[in-house]
Amino acid sequence: MCFAQNNSLKIKNSTNNDVKVKEFGLELSKSFASGNDIVFLNALQPKDFLKKVILENLENKNLTRFNTNFKLDYLEKIKSFPNELINTLKNGDFYNFVSYNFDPIDKTYHLIFRYYSESFGLD
Repeated sequence: MCFAQNNSLKIKNSTNNDVKVKEFGLELSKSFASGNDIVFLNALQPKDFLKKVILENLENKNLTRFNTNFKLDYLEKIKSFPNELINTLKNGDFYNFVSYNFDPIDKTYHLIFRYYSESFGLD
């Protein structure tokens, strides 16, 4: 599978890629339901994805200090997220793949999931 965060690749909108994205969404949803966090972690590649969410500027000492703490917290949270979701599913919550769309400007696919819990409702 090819994901946009991998080396900033741009993805072509095609029927073949549509099928891959849909299969991935279903596989991810099924993996959470079965208590498996590996599909999420392998797809996201937390350390590689981190490069997409931080701004690096080694001359800015405040930003560098912030990034040091942020990186540790981010990696901990992103790696624990799938198991937090899996635990809510074990307690009766509902999470599934709904659909996807292609953004022609960014040339990326966006997956849409539905989460429902009696405590929080539909998200």
